[in-house]
Amino acid sequence: MQTSLLRILMTRCRENGMTDEVRQKFLDMHNYYRSKVAKGLAKDGAGGYAPKAARMKKMVRMLLLEDSVISHLQRSVGPKCFFY
Repeated sequence: MQTSLLRILMTRCRENGMTDEVRQKFLDMHNYYRSKVAKGLAKDGAGGYAPKAARMKKMVRMLLLEDSVISHLQRSVGPKCFFY
């Protein structure tokens, strides 16, 4: 992808109402809980622990995907039900 097109797309994605700080917090919390599940430290509904995950991958930021998800949610539930 050409650098200028990528820059335009990334700028567009950043204008969706979510700050980098919120993105990072979401990512950190997701990966914290992902790690607990992967290590077998997450409790299950039966009072025990969920099995370990052998190859669970960490979540990474994908701004283009984020923009698509936010657009879909705004159409589905409306902007008043969303985070900004």
